[in-house]
Amino acid sequence: MHRVAYLAGSLLTALLVTVASAQTPDLNRPEIQALRSEFLQRRDTIDTTRRMVLEAMLSKQLEEQQQQQRQAKIRGNTTRHADATQAIALFEKALADLEKEDRFDFPKNVRPALERMLALCVRAREAEEETRTATRKALDNTFIARFTALLEQQDMHGLDRQQVQTHWQAVLDRS
Repeated sequence: MHRVAYLAGSLLTALLVTVASAQTPDLNRPEIQALRSEFLQRRDTIDTTRRMVLEAMLSKQLEEQQQQQRQAKIRGNTTRHADATQAIALFEKALADLEKEDRFDFPKNVRPALERMLALCVRAREAEEETRTATRKALDNTFIARFTALLEQQDMHGLDRQQVQTHWQAVLDRS
């Protein structure tokens, strides 16, 4: 009896291993790795574009404030000089934060003359974030569809979206 139970257990284990291996795609195939490379490159392009747009906006604001500071100094306008000096510090910090952390924000308490300009910069940043999110979502959907087609070539039919995404994430997590 003990021997029959052992054989039944061994058979069940072998069957489960066979079924599990039949449901595990080969994620190392060249076409899947090429898809991964293309996806990562395109995602990096999206992120780089966003960063370049934000950098350009911040740099332009910084240059304008430096010019305002010079003009205020020449004219002796101490209020405008103080406004421009704070704005310069804020934009320099924002550029440094963007470079270091890929994000930036402005403090809540700023000189009243700067509030509108900083609010416009925050709205521009939010618009770029929304654009990046939408573009990345479209990219994800496109590549999930392409990845699904590659899985079907491996006879991996009938996978639900969550299973496909789990396999895709496994592909992306490989280094």
